[in-house]
Amino acid sequence: DAFFVVEHLGVLSQYFMAASPKHPVMYLAVQNALHRILDVEHVGRQNVPQVTGPGALKMAFKHFMRTHNVKKYGRVQAGHYVGLDGRSVTVVGGKYNSTVYVSRAVVSDKGGQYKAMGMVHFNGIPKKKFNESCFVHMWNLDHGADPVNLTGW
Repeated sequence: DAFFVVEHLGVLSQYFMAASPKHPVMYLAVQNALHRILDVEHVGRQNVPQVTGPGALKMAFKHFMRTHNVKKYGRVQAGHYVGLDGRSVTVVGGKYNSTVYVSRAVVSDKGGQYKAMGMVHFNGIPKKKFNESCFVHMWNLDHGADPVNLTGW
């Protein structure tokens, strides 16, 4: 029904995932990422992998399982899991054998490929000193306003 590999960091992979149509774990992953983006208090100091990356995916998996036995900083282990509506997720691999199932290094010159597509890896984006929430930042971008200095929003 859905398939994930545990990558070398010990988290569910984002470089390879598969799910049948309308799988709840994918719906939850998108919803979780959107909520996390909107909850960012300071755009310039956000932790991108935690907000929209592995952190958001792990929380989606946790909600999919409707359980709290996946600890906040714990790792999802390889196995077959049944969650919401009886839908299933198969997780394979582990921190030390993630490439046994899917090779992440098949794309050569990934940086050059990003550049050719007009993309930049999030690590290559300069950190800006915005001291504003995501809501305020989106408003400013949409209305052509200069970034404002609002704390606590």
